[in-house]
Amino acid sequence: DFTFNAITFANAARGWLAGEFGAIFQTLDGGKSWVKQKSPAEVAFDSGASQNLFALLFTAPTHGYAFGLDGLVLKTHDGARWEIARQPENTNGTNLTHHLFAAAAFDGRISVVGERGALLQSDPNSDSWRQADVQIPRLSLNGIAFGKDGVGLVVGKRGLVLRTEDGGKTWKRVKIELRRAP
Repeated sequence: DFTFNAITFANAARGWLAGEFGAIFQTLDGGKSWVKQKSPAEVAFDSGASQNLFALLFTAPTHGYAFGLDGLVLKTHDGARWEIARQPENTNGTNLTHHLFAAAAFDGRISVVGERGALLQSDPNSDSWRQADVQIPRLSLNGIAFGKDGVGLVVGKRGLVLRTEDGGKTWKRVKIELRRAP
């Protein structure tokens, strides 16, 4: 049995699941059946290793990314063969090795969020990842989304909300006022 953390579809028939132990599955029939794909991050259950994948993002019907533990990023150009796009590394305490939980794209730029304030970005057609220039507490960021106009939001622990109006180039913290419903 697997624990799945992410699912995405390119169209009504073709989709992917990702999750525990670095496993990735694909469907070509709308989820009626699933085939396990070869994942460079996959580890055996009995190995004691952990290489979970938490998020999937496809920027084109067969061009996608999987994000996981310790900042691991996998990519595919054909929807079938996966390769490591970003390997966890010792970066002297920077956010580049924290778990990555959610991802979104706008205008070719990919943004991915994770634990301890990780907000990584990659420019179009680049496998180079960098921490976004945003001053926030080192809290986990759990979700990210962009609208068609480049307005985007990031949400995290303790009510943390970040907003961008330029597709993720700059981010500002948003104060949420809690009011009781009438």
